[in-house]
Amino acid sequence: MRFKFLRMWSLSMLAFSLSTFPPALFCLGISISASASDNLLTYSHSSFNEVVEVMQNEPYDPSNLPLIPIRVFKWAGNKLNFFVAQRSKEILIDKRDYRQVGVEKPIHPMGVGLTGKMVMLNSRWSGIFRGGIYSVVARASISQANPFKYKNDGSMQKRSTAMGIKVFSSVDNFTSGPTANAVFQNNLNGLLGEDGKPLNYLESAQTNEPGLSLSKIRNAYEVGTLFGVAFGSLTTKLDRMQQLPFINPQIRPVHSLAQFGEKNPSEIRVPIWVKISPVRQHQASDEKDFRLEIFRTLQMNGTIEYELFAADTKNSAQEIVWEKVGQLVFDRAILSKGVDQNLLFSHDALNSSMTEKKFTIPKAQKKD
Repeated sequence: MRFKFLRMWSLSMLAFSLSTFPPALFCLGISISASASDNLLTYSHSSFNEVVEVMQNEPYDPSNLPLIPIRVFKWAGNKLNFFVAQRSKEILIDKRDYRQVGVEKPIHPMGVGLTGKMVMLNSRWSGIFRGGIYSVVARASISQANPFKYKNDGSMQKRSTAMGIKVFSSVDNFTSGPTANAVFQNNLNGLLGEDGKPLNYLESAQTNEPGLSLSKIRNAYEVGTLFGVAFGSLTTKLDRMQQLPFINPQIRPVHSLAQFGEKNPSEIRVPIWVKISPVRQHQASDEKDFRLEIFRTLQMNGTIEYELFAADTKNSAQEIVWEKVGQLVFDRAILSKGVDQNLLFSHDALNSSMTEKKFTIPKAQKKD
């Protein structure tokens, strides 16, 4: 009875946070506001090679990968720190592409670095959606503390997969330039595989609006994590009141992709949704550790590919109408402390009345 009460109280507090806090981007981020000087969203100027070099810091032995715990709370001297909230706020107002000194991630602490190309088709949106070939780096991760597949515990067999992507503007890999960032996830509660068994990382599509059901949160860690990330965006009561009409805690806007390389703000066209969907591999690794699954699959096939889709309409059944806009082709996987602690992915903010430049997310249109 006591556990049920605590769980219901935790869920109530989480729901309260969603209705009162500024827009929160769960698990990988929170919202930030553009400053008065931001005409378009601009990020740190780095070259592809520069970031890859950072990703190669302190490589791991694939046969002995570290197990890194999730830290919702952390002691700082004699004080217990709400680590998730603190780190979420810090990392998501920081627009650098990487840290010089590595810092543990409180959530998603273990990942795989990927490098390759983004091949975009010419579509009706702006920025990278106008078409072209771009160098990219990515970090694949899961939200669970255990990188291995669960075998027996039904609820814990579900996996929540995520990927942060960084796109580079320069035509070569040596020249520094602004980057664009986006973050995707399959489902905040986690999913099972198509066969009802634990999910392989490379069989799940991810979007910038992952599903979430508060009633399906599985344990106190998830309550603490989601609450902490939302709490990290807390500023003042006035901010919360002014931003309330703009709240959508699940969506991670893709403004930076649609503004990439654009000079005229009036010509920017931003899709509401973007999805990355893995292309079936000729050979797929069934490693229990998702990091080795990705690493071995790329070794066997030479590449790992994802198709990219975008949308801003729904049909009469309220289903998103996807349009193919490109492809991701990764040709290298990196397992290292640099990937886990140094690599950063800046997040776009949802619009609010506090934002100087209101990069609006268009309202979805119905399509028969």
